[in-house]
Amino acid sequence: MVVTQEKIWLMVDELPVGSLPVQVIGSDGKVVLQKVFTTETEDWSLDVANLPSGKYKILIGSAQTEYLNKQGGSEGLL
Repeated sequence: MVVTQEKIWLMVDELPVGSLPVQVIGSDGKVVLQKVFTTETEDWSLDVANLPSGKYKILIGSAQTEYLNKQGGSEGLL
């Protein structure tokens, strides 16, 4: 996974993915973005450019957690 201030990219290997849910959760515990990736998915990224500044948890499936400390961006979306 590559996390920037604009996008989150998932790097997939050659293994087929049946269904991979990804959620971005704000510091208040609410889901602010979510997407389910499958083998048919062409764009393996989430656009986080419009999220307000803050700390976010990124849940990938049920096993992996990453973090995003967003700076700048649009205010007032949460």
